[in-house]
Amino acid sequence: MMLSESLERGGPTGLLLHAEGKNGRVAGTRSSHSTINGTTGDTGEVTIFFNRLLRDIPSLRKNATATVVLPPYVDCKRCADFPVSQNKVSAICSMHREYHFISTPILSKPMQNANGLKTAATIVLLIMVTTLLIILYQGAQKKIARQINLQDVTLQTAPLIVAWTNYFSTSLKIPLLATLNDCAYRCEFIDREELEQHSSYVSAYVIHGRDMNVSDLPSLHSSSIHVLMLMESPYHTGGGIYEVPRNYFNATITYRRDSRYFHPYGHFALRSGEEDVSDIITKEQRKTRGSLIFVSNCNTPSKREKLVRELGKLTSITVRGNCESQLAVGNEMRSFSCKEDCDDDSLIATHRFYISFENSVCNDYITEKFFMRASQILIPIVAVRRVYEDAGIPNGSFIALDDFGSMKELADHLTDLRQNDTKYLEYFEWITRYRKPTAHIGDALCKLCEDIHSRSRFHINDIVTYYKDGQCE
Repeated sequence: MMLSESLERGGPTGLLLHAEGKNGRVAGTRSSHSTINGTTGDTGEVTIFFNRLLRDIPSLRKNATATVVLPPYVDCKRCADFPVSQNKVSAICSMHREYHFISTPILSKPMQNANGLKTAATIVLLIMVTTLLIILYQGAQKKIARQINLQDVTLQTAPLIVAWTNYFSTSLKIPLLATLNDCAYRCEFIDREELEQHSSYVSAYVIHGRDMNVSDLPSLHSSSIHVLMLMESPYHTGGGIYEVPRNYFNATITYRRDSRYFHPYGHFALRSGEEDVSDIITKEQRKTRGSLIFVSNCNTPSKREKLVRELGKLTSITVRGNCESQLAVGNEMRSFSCKEDCDDDSLIATHRFYISFENSVCNDYITEKFFMRASQILIPIVAVRRVYEDAGIPNGSFIALDDFGSMKELADHLTDLRQNDTKYLEYFEWITRYRKPTAHIGDALCKLCEDIHSRSRFHINDIVTYYKDGQCE
């Protein structure tokens, strides 16, 4: 005889029990425990709905099966305490904290078809939603993983910057490595030959334009920075930049102030306070000779050699270098004895001026011809003042040819300074406020290292246009 009983929940502590059996009723008592106690009269199946406040109900014989559906308001931790038919019960959990303990036999019973189908539909829907969420999550993770390149691994150590070429006949480390000194960011700078010893991902390549072999360049990679280094004027870049794909480089290391990585030939640093320069003044007063020039390029875009010859006809100039014969300007150079290769303390110690005409008149192109000679306490003579203004060079530390109406006016001014120590020493007032300029010191590699750590991205669309257009007279 089939028996069913329904106890409707009457309040917050109520319990709804629906039971079916062949020969008996389900009976039980309520208590404050969360486990099942009691027996049934015979083998049967029950469906039990209960709320957060679990109460003891009659237990089933071991052959009985049960389906328990826990609504969202039921504490999931209490579910684990429910021991009915554990060997037959499975669990599914959704994001909505609705838990279903299902025993399939009861779903086939006629009286439970409606509830069973509803439960099954809910379960299928939850499975589909959960599966979709998992797929979307995994897809997002893969997308993020693609965006995070191999630098994530290398940044755990020091990012690797590779000097792909030499710097003329020497390593690129010579002009650049010092720029990592005192850098707040950590990077390792190696020559290309050392690359085999490193398994790290290469974060940046530095390529010297004059040593560049277009058929032997590192492959472009979206996460690597390719940097062109050129310290020559646009007239002397070499042919490489005309052959390489024009969008190959991301940035430059040059003497130009608008370079991503500014690397001047030198700079003046302020002193912390005024210093006694009386010894320097005394040495300068002992100098008696006029102008000095060391020159190796005899045919220049700036027509430097022509200017030197014209000036040499009006004032004394000592010439040393490959162009001595072409720039023979009088007896001064032959009357002074020195070794053939002297660059030279003996010459520096006796001359008051240095002719710092560059081989090209280009924006920001100020080379060691200026900085080195200023550090040796010679007065540099330059061709065009505007190139040196706003370049961090102290006012009154140099003489500019274009300040004078003619070459003769310049020559007369130099003669006056040789004879008048007071006027001459005015050109060295900067020494009390600035240190002597240092060469090839900057923060080019440190700035590059910072860009690697911050994953900055930038590009040059056309390296030829960038480097040449509108830069030179």
